[in-house]
Amino acid sequence: RYSYVNSGIVGNETIYRADQTVPERIKKSQRVKRAVTVPVSTGEIWNVWLEHPELVSAVDYIAAHVLPYWEGVPAGNTVDQSIMIYDKLRAAYPGKRVVIAEFGWPSEGYNYHNAYPGRTEQATVLRDFVKRADAYGIEYNIVEAIDQTWKTFEGGVGPYWGLFDASRHPKFE
Repeated sequence: RYSYVNSGIVGNETIYRADQTVPERIKKSQRVKRAVTVPVSTGEIWNVWLEHPELVSAVDYIAAHVLPYWEGVPAGNTVDQSIMIYDKLRAAYPGKRVVIAEFGWPSEGYNYHNAYPGRTEQATVLRDFVKRADAYGIEYNIVEAIDQTWKTFEGGVGPYWGLFDASRHPKFE
């Protein structure tokens, strides 16, 4: 009914968090696919897609979350790591549309192994990623528009993934 809706995402990291099993997620995705006319997927961390090819068969496209910060990857290696992951998904599932449904870098908080958050790091990582992704024709979403102060369940970095701070001021040019 709504022409501005171009896709449906059923669940977000529910397999990764073990909130649902793969068969449960497939069943729900299939139910939604029967009810809508737009492509349907589910949002999962990239490795979940590689570990569960049966999930790939049940969706119209792969909506992979690629967040190298949570893997302890240094900011300077993040874009190369992300492109490598994208290529790995494309190689594993030729012909299947792959979207990097979540990509980002925190501007504040604690380091996670060799990954250090910061405004300069965030600006550099995001600019480099967007430039490379656009050059490769990769579809992506940046996480996220505005800092979410309530995301304390993700630790000290959870609230600081936005391009804008919580008062909606841009963090960088």
